[in-house]
Amino acid sequence: MTSLAARPVTPPNRFAQRVIVRTMNDFPPAVAGVITLEPNVQYNIVGVGITTANRFQCTGSVAIEGLWTFGVPQLIYTGTATMFTIIDGSFDVSNIFLDCASGTFLDMNSPTVFSGFKSSNVLINDCVKLGTIQNVQSVDAADNGCLQMNDGWTFNIPGGLGVLSIRQFNFGQMANGATAIDIGSSLLRTVELRDSA
Repeated sequence: MTSLAARPVTPPNRFAQRVIVRTMNDFPPAVAGVITLEPNVQYNIVGVGITTANRFQCTGSVAIEGLWTFGVPQLIYTGTATMFTIIDGSFDVSNIFLDCASGTFLDMNSPTVFSGFKSSNVLINDCVKLGTIQNVQSVDAADNGCLQMNDGWTFNIPGGLGVLSIRQFNFGQMANGATAIDIGSSLLRTVELRDSA
């Protein structure tokens, strides 16, 4: 693994272009069940009930932003794998209602690039697991929730420089014995967990 000091920086919230998504046809085409999102692009979801069995993957930084429609999820993943896989980049997700009832919401690993996960105003209707986030510099999750889940977040943030901030996260109905937040052996500089249940 590359040391944190030697990693190139890809800051979140700086995207080269925006793509308006009204239907699945506005995303890149799926190949072998995977939709490869373009790096440094913000996908603005303006449609409602957009459904796919294909998972999303990006090597590099990407953003997903919705219109915050409550009642019907904007983006629905019907597969059983991981809805979003982010490799060596940052992931911003905001103002969106999602569903991945049979799958995991996020798997993120950034072993060679200085990166972060940021989410705000995100509601997940249902998921098997919220996800695993590894080797990132920061996690900033505010005003989010998941109505039903079997398991929560797993973090593996080594190096002693990481920042983990989870504020106002509603963990909804969890399966018996589920863990909401597992920081395992993470070495964190700052931890903020508040107003979450």
